[in-house]
Amino acid sequence: MKKILLLIFLSCTLFSGKAQITGEISMYRAYFFELGQDMKRPMSELRYSLIKKGKEVEILNVDTADLFHAIVRYKGKEGLIHVTTLKDRYILLPFIPQIRKEYVADMKKMNYVLGMNKAEVAFMNGQNPEVTESGRTSHWNYTRVGSYLTFDFYNGKLCKVSNNGHMLKGYGTIYDLKMSRVEYPENVKSTDGKIVSVDLPDKQGREFTYEDEFFKITWFPGITSLMFRITNKSNASIKLPWDEMSFIDIYGNSERVVNGETRKIDINRAQPESVVPRGAKFSASAVLSSGKRLVNHDYLSPEEDVTEKGKEFSILFPVKVGDVTNEYLFVFEVEDVHILPMGGEI
Repeated sequence: MKKILLLIFLSCTLFSGKAQITGEISMYRAYFFELGQDMKRPMSELRYSLIKKGKEVEILNVDTADLFHAIVRYKGKEGLIHVTTLKDRYILLPFIPQIRKEYVADMKKMNYVLGMNKAEVAFMNGQNPEVTESGRTSHWNYTRVGSYLTFDFYNGKLCKVSNNGHMLKGYGTIYDLKMSRVEYPENVKSTDGKIVSVDLPDKQGREFTYEDEFFKITWFPGITSLMFRITNKSNASIKLPWDEMSFIDIYGNSERVVNGETRKIDINRAQPESVVPRGAKFSASAVLSSGKRLVNHDYLSPEEDVTEKGKEFSILFPVKVGDVTNEYLFVFEVEDVHILPMGGEI
């Protein structure tokens, strides 16, 4: 009979509710706020007492309004304490259903992971951020002494972490480009405008070659520049007038082109023409005077709709042969867009 009663007692104890969770105060003292107050009001207007370091409190719940205050019982009285006053605030996780098990290990290491939700990031930081909302995106700013940490979310998922404006983790946008066509003057005898494409080793991109009676040119599209190598096939020197070149972006806006060797202080000054003697080769980089990328758009998240695929940009490329200036238009197309994670553990 005694064994039966003991089993009944244990069953009632085990299944009567959640096991009691206690936490230790680790700070010099913790503010113990009375329940029912607006915690956004100034500290001077709030009612509270103090709990000394080393004391234990019984965890009852977490304030779901901000996740930064725990509802506890101390000396028979219920109230709020800030979660950062606990020696191990991760004992609160059973009370926060928004926090997913697969992210707990990273959270304890303070390692932000792309794809975390807002509750997980907020709990790691332990305080309210300055929030800016715009459509599906949210921008959080935590200002600290001498620095500011920012987080960007898309559809509620973490997609970028920055410190003082420098991205620590996020997504990078890579554009696959191809030269789609060449527009050349009627007086030029071209090889039918044929473009030869070659894949470079080690996934370094592709090169595109065009050739006519005057020259042969190979283009190497980069992120911020169009590198080229030109061979003079004519019987006279050819000149490349940099100040007459122009870049037309995917939106139809034109921009000044400068030689990649131009110093920043000289970008707005007149540029000398590059001379290529007959039979000689010449290599250079054509860059935008603004310093922008050829396709100047970064996506925050791979869940965003890609709009650049299939769009074209071009470079107006005049070539002087004797007294005649032939204008060429080399047109490049965005063949594909890749949005890839960047950055390691923070």
